[in-house]
Amino acid sequence: MPNLKGQIIANGLTDWKYDGFPSFFKMAFYHGLIDDELYETGRDECDFSYIEVTGSQNYSETCKQILFTFLNYTRYANTWDVYGKCYQNQPVPCLWTQPI
Repeated sequence: MPNLKGQIIANGLTDWKYDGFPSFFKMAFYHGLIDDELYETGRDECDFSYIEVTGSQNYSETCKQILFTFLNYTRYANTWDVYGKCYQNQPVPCLWTQPI
């Protein structure tokens, strides 16, 4: 048996409840893709756990608006390389922005 010292996780998704949409929402805030008000309201008012898995959540109108605004703000973000350079005609969209 090999002597393993650790392990590598290529995709850190281990639990949809925490690592799916909720972590994307938090990551977008900490990287300046969404503003304080949107983040704080979404964090306090909405439970986005398992949003990709079930798709059957019954959100309040406030949460639906937050979700719509969030997805609109992050629609063109390359979430795999938020700080990467933007080049013309690249296959993955990138984000030309300044902090909100």
